[in-house]
Parts: sequence; C-alpha cells; structure tokens
Amino acid sequence: MSNASANRKKMFDVIGQEPLMWLEQAQELKLCADMMWQELQSIAHVSQVLAGIRVKKLALFNGYMLLTGFAFENVIKGLIVAQGISTATGALSPQLKSHDLMKLATSANLNLSDTELGFLRRLQEFTIWAGRYPIALDAQKYADGEKYLNLSANDVGLADQLFQSLETMLRNQRKPPKDW
Repeated sequence: MSNASANRKKMFDVIGQEPLMWLEQAQELKLCADMMWQELQSIAHVSQVLAGIRVKKLALFNGYMLLTGFAFENVIKGLIVAQGISTATGALSPQLKSHDLMKLATSANLNLSDTELGFLRRLQEFTIWAGRYPIALDAQKYADGEKYLNLSANDVGLADQLFQSLETMLRNQRKPPKDW
C-alpha cells in the first residue's frame, strides 16, 4: 500500500470513528431541509394550478422529507459510532450500510415514543425510495409505503425537538478520540 493510500485509509478510519463528523453531516442536511421547508411555507398559499407551482411544492416537500430523513440517518449513525461500533477497518460497517431508520434506531438502542417512531417511519420511506424515485423496488413495497408519504402539522416541531435530543445523546455518549 502506498503512503498516500495508507493516509487516505487512516483519514477514512479517523473520520468514520468520530461521532461529531456524523453529527456535522446531519446538521448540514437538516439546515438544507429547513431552508426547503421555509421556501415551501412561502408558497403554500399559492394555487397549484399556476404553472410550475405543483412541481415546486412537491419538490420542496419531497426534498424536505428526504434531507430530514438523511439528517436523522446520520445523527443516529453517529450515535451508533459513539456507542462503540468500529468503522476503523477501511470499510463502512455493515451495521451502518442502511437507510432503514427503524433498524438504525433499534441498533442505537433509542427509546422513542410512538409519535417519534411514526415520524422516523415516514421519513424512512423518503430515504429509501419516495424522495428519490417515483416508485419503490416492487409493487408490494410501494403499496406498503404509500400510506407513509405525508407530513402532519406537528412534524417540523417534532423534527427539531427529536434532532436536538439525539444530538445531546450523541454528545453525551461520545468518547474523546484516541488518534487526534
């Protein structure tokens, strides 16, 4: 292995093992999602029959849900790293190779309310397929997931509160890095 390759592997391992790097990525994604939400709110009153408005509203809604889902995916993965899963192998741990927020929440031993779990379940549909593709991998997954493609009145506040709670948990569980 060349010196440059060894340095890249070390950097990969160091970054992957640092929960705050996962948190920072989550914060970036949430910031972008929140900007989309603000833009959606600014055109919520505009009729969808006007040219381009329906597409813009759908793009902003789907983008908000997708990026919010990815933000939660990253903060939860950061928690899993903080709890001791090793990513210092030159490859991402199989436990972290998922967009399934429910499985990730279980892996992180999160004690969430039914409302919080329901919210993550809805975000999961957007991270897995609805925020990226017009259909799921098959008709059954499409039919099963279609009921989750919505946003309730309290979701934005819930997202902020839950994200803050998970961020606090991550910071409290994080151990100081050994190699920095």
